[in-house]
This record gives sequence, C-alpha cells and structure tokens, in this order.
Amino acid sequence: MSLLSAYIMPHPPLAVPAVGRGSERGIPATMAAYYKVGSEIARQDPDTIIIVSPHAPTYADCFQIISGESEQMSLASFGAEKPILTMEYDRPLSTLIARHAQDNNIPVRLWTRDKGPAIRVDHGSFVPLYFVAVGQQSETDDTEALKLKAKIVRLSFSGLSPQAHREYGMAIRSAIEASGQDVIFIASGDLSHRLKKDGPYGLAPRGELFDRDLTSAIGRGDFGRLLTYSADLLEEVSECGLSSFNILGGVLAATNFEAELLSYDGTFGVGYAIAAFRNIVKDRPDLEKGGRAASGSGMRPDTRLSDKETPVIPWLTEGDPYVGLARHTIETYIKTGVKPHLSKAEWDALPSEMTESRAGAFVTLHKQGQLRGCIGTINPGYSSLAEEIISNAIAASTRDPRFASVKSEELPALEYSVDVLRPPEKIDSIDELDIKRYGVIVNSGMRRGLLLPNIDGIDSVEQQVDIARQKAGIGRSEPISLERFEVIRHK
Repeated sequence: MSLLSAYIMPHPPLAVPAVGRGSERGIPATMAAYYKVGSEIARQDPDTIIIVSPHAPTYADCFQIISGESEQMSLASFGAEKPILTMEYDRPLSTLIARHAQDNNIPVRLWTRDKGPAIRVDHGSFVPLYFVAVGQQSETDDTEALKLKAKIVRLSFSGLSPQAHREYGMAIRSAIEASGQDVIFIASGDLSHRLKKDGPYGLAPRGELFDRDLTSAIGRGDFGRLLTYSADLLEEVSECGLSSFNILGGVLAATNFEAELLSYDGTFGVGYAIAAFRNIVKDRPDLEKGGRAASGSGMRPDTRLSDKETPVIPWLTEGDPYVGLARHTIETYIKTGVKPHLSKAEWDALPSEMTESRAGAFVTLHKQGQLRGCIGTINPGYSSLAEEIISNAIAASTRDPRFASVKSEELPALEYSVDVLRPPEKIDSIDELDIKRYGVIVNSGMRRGLLLPNIDGIDSVEQQVDIARQKAGIGRSEPISLERFEVIRHK
C-alpha cells in the first residue's frame, strides 16, 4: 500500500467537450494526454485520489482540507449543467493528513460538510477528475452522470511560503504511508495565463520563458527549481499552479521516481502542461546483498562484515567520514548525473551515528575561500543522517538559487563542511544568542530563516538575526520568534 503515482494536470473547462463544443481540438497534445492519464489511473485502481485545486476555498494563513460524505460537481457556471460528477470523500485519510500536518506545526483547517442539494463548481478539481471518470467507464456507462470509483481527498493551497507548501506535501506523504491505502496524487494547475496579446489576460514579456523553464524542471523532476522563482516574476506571468506543484514536490521528497512531461499547449494564451511521476519508491541506499533496505527502517543490516572482511573504501580512507560522504556524493553526481547508491560494504563502513540516527544537516561548499553553495534541513526528512547528507550535498551543489550548478572542473578546488544540527530550542531574547556557539532560527508565521553559527563575517547577534530575517523574507518591523541551536561541524 503506497503512493502509486502522481500527476500534474491543468484545468481548462473547455477541455470538457460539453463546454468546449469543439474548441478543445485547439489543444490536441493536452487532450491526448488527458485521456492517456485518465486510462492510466483507472488501470491502477487506487483506493483514493488526493487532488490539490487552485479553485477550492483558500485561506491566506492555513491549508484547507475539504471533507464530508459525498459531493456532486458540474461546470454549470461555464454553460454545461451536465455531465455531473459524483464523488465520495475519504474522511479517515482527510483526518490523518490533518493530524500529520498539525504534528509538524503546519496550520490546517479540516472543513467537513454534509451532502447538500447544491451541485458545486470547482473546475480545478472537476476537469482532471472528469478524465479519470471517463477513463474508468465502459462503453455502456452514462456519459452525463459520472461517478468516481476511488474516494477523494480535496485540498486547497494557501498564502503561505513555497517552502511551507513543500513541508505540507511531506506531511501528506507521511499520512499516505500511515494509511495503508493505494493513493494517486494530482496537482491541478495552469502555467502562465499571459502568453498572447490577444489572450484573455494579455501578454507578459517573460510568460513564455517561464513556461519553458517550468516545463523543463517538471520534465526532469526538479522540484527544487520551483522554489527559486521570484515573487515579481510569478506576479507578472499570472500562473495558478506553482503552489499545487510545490505541495507535490513535498509529496515526492525523499523518493526516487521517473518523471515524464506528457504534453504542453499554449494555444489560447494560457499554458497547459500534463506530467506523470511513476515508479515511486522510497529513497534508500541500495545494498549489494539483501536488496533494497527496508522502507523507513533507517538501520544498517544486522549481518555486518567482520574486520577481516571489511574492504577498503577509497573515499573513506582519509579525513572525516561526514565530509567524505558529502564529497563522494557530489563528485559522483556531478560527473555522472546519478546519485550514488552505497554498497553494503560502504554502508557498513560508515559510523553508526550516521546510519542509525536522524538529524537535520547542512552541507556547505567553499571555493578559494568563497561560498559556493549551502543547503540543509532543520528537521530530518530521511530515515538516517547519511541519507540526509547525500540529499543535501546534491542540493548544495546543484540547487542553491544563489549559484549555478557546480561543474566537473571545479571539483578539485571545492572545500566541504557538514553541520549536524542538534534540536533547536525556543529563546525569549537575542541576549541568549552567541554567534560562535549558536545558530539562529527566525520565525514569522510560516516563514522561517536560519543562519549557522561561527560564520566568517558575522560579528554580532544583531547581524546574525538580520541576515536570517532576510533569508526568510521577514521585514525588520515584523514581529518574530527566535530559536537557537548548536551544531557539530565536520570539516
């Protein structure tokens, strides 16, 4: 029981023939991909479909989960009272998602409503689910009264930060794993609405470039790229999908998957992309013996090699093993484009605290004394510290929005450090900070900025807090709460 697959799907009402009345033929690639995905989902026969819709009721300060017993939807406000789509809600999974989000301090609102006579209109949900319902139909089924076989969890996004959406997705994934159900996840959303002068929203100078960059990232499964777009760019291009996609990025975090961009159309001045994410498996080091490590175990195999049998691991023979793992990861990834999969011998050769414990970690790169990349996690997202370091090493070398990806010719000049975070603690005043001993976390709502301790050029706690504010986009006049933490630094 697991996450079977995930999809990005747009929601133009004209894609439903009763609304389009032939105009859907203007987006042929999108229509072919719709029917392909609908049939593909029907063949997988999921227990539940989770869908995030930009047109579900949305709140600025929290995520909403829409639940109840059942719902009927149509596109009546778009001129088509039929077909009518009937769906049943998965109330237990909705409740489980809310609990996992709350356990991670993510604000959610569970809205439970009983079945009523009104037929709702949420085209962000209706359009993707319509093609799923069509995919499960036989030739004799009623085409004007559709009913989904799978139950539904319907979600909205929020006005919170992109990182908050990603963290919400991670909580959703943990709820899926705990549910024991087979689940499909759909992120509904359109790309730029401003691709043509004669389109419904006019032309944005960077609209086409944005769509091209976003579809490229989607096609290669690079959800880290989605966190780097500036607020002014997003306002200019008028997209409505990125928040949904960032939630999906969290759902797929800590997994391996195959990404495929199935289609893109911009015929009517709005970008429509459909993508599939298949063969999703939890991201664990492969072992030469015994197959893949048990999902979620975070433990080394019980059968260890004896000292006499232990082979020499070249990247562990000199220096700190934390730094050795970060260097080995980055050198392998930059040279081959593939994340290293540790053999059983390599896994066993790591210190037990790296393979049997969990912690947040930051990987920092310097080149000729200048920062070259730094990415990390406050709270652990993997089953072991070693996996945390592998993930953050790749991110630091390829996804730090301040720098271009590291090139292979730079590798000999890189200097590495790995900071392992101890659990943060709340403090009442900056008087409790020490720039050499403590890092700081600055919080304002769901915005969170972090700065590590003992950084060259940081001379006061006021400067430390100010830089952490800037990293989170928190203004100097906004109220904040503070946390401090210690690190174990490996160099």
